[in-house]
Amino acid sequence: MKIAIIGSGGVGGYHAGALMDAGAEVHIVTTPRHVAAISDRGLIVHTESSSRTYHPASVTTDGTGVGVCDLVMITVKLTHFEEPLENCQQMIGPDTLVLTFQNGVVAPDMVAKRFGAEHALPCVTFIVAFIDGPGEARQIGARPKMLIGSAPIGLDGTYPILEEFKDALLANGVDAHMSPTIAHDLWYKYAVICTMGGVNVLANATVGEIRSFDETHALWTKSVKEVQSVARASGVDLTNEDCEKIVGELDSYPEASTSSMQRDLIAGKLSELEYLNGALVAKADAAGIDVPLQRLIVTIARLHAKRGRVGLAS
Repeated sequence: MKIAIIGSGGVGGYHAGALMDAGAEVHIVTTPRHVAAISDRGLIVHTESSSRTYHPASVTTDGTGVGVCDLVMITVKLTHFEEPLENCQQMIGPDTLVLTFQNGVVAPDMVAKRFGAEHALPCVTFIVAFIDGPGEARQIGARPKMLIGSAPIGLDGTYPILEEFKDALLANGVDAHMSPTIAHDLWYKYAVICTMGGVNVLANATVGEIRSFDETHALWTKSVKEVQSVARASGVDLTNEDCEKIVGELDSYPEASTSSMQRDLIAGKLSELEYLNGALVAKADAAGIDVPLQRLIVTIARLHAKRGRVGLAS
């Protein structure tokens, strides 16, 4: 199994190690500082039980010399998605599948537009992992989970390589499963992210603060319902039970929790706003659906982004 992993951050680095443990031929395409570190002393992956060093088959900034792969995993954020698509071209053969792991629902469409729908394979990952330094990834918390699309969206067929991929991950620390309902899985997670990320930014508050005030807590339900309406217009049945479950999940989060989009805005970094809530508003407009809360979230978040750093209210 020959796999190229685009990005060596928390998600890419951790899964690269798991797949190398399974004996896969892993090639890493990443930024110059990570290339230098991995070339010098290997990829280091820390978990709560161990620290291990891995030596991929190659590590480059642009995939030069990698050749056609069975699977290409794009693990970078949507804010850095375009350049990896350029680098992927040389790795794509007739049967290559390009696996996307990004938040939101636009990444598979971007891959399909570039390489054809038959190559775009959505996945959903649940993992707490981050960069711990150049060429170092750290995973903490619960056992990582991955939902792997059983086929590209809208297509049928069997893909033995995906079963091999799933089994390799299962044997090496990842709770991996094939999902015949991957479009629903994407939209479910999208609703969680748009709601927590969006309302946290709008309220400039932590999860606990939002939960403690009835009026802001009610915004979670309103946000999820708006995502539901757009999902249904897109052919995905996000059910009322799903909506209730999402709000219940948010109710269970630690009080101090903030969203990644919120943290990016606080730090003055480029956020995924336009690919998440912004993309949802665009889809709603195209379908003629009114999403006033999402529109307000996008407006306020754009103001924060234009202004620069924004601190949590105290």
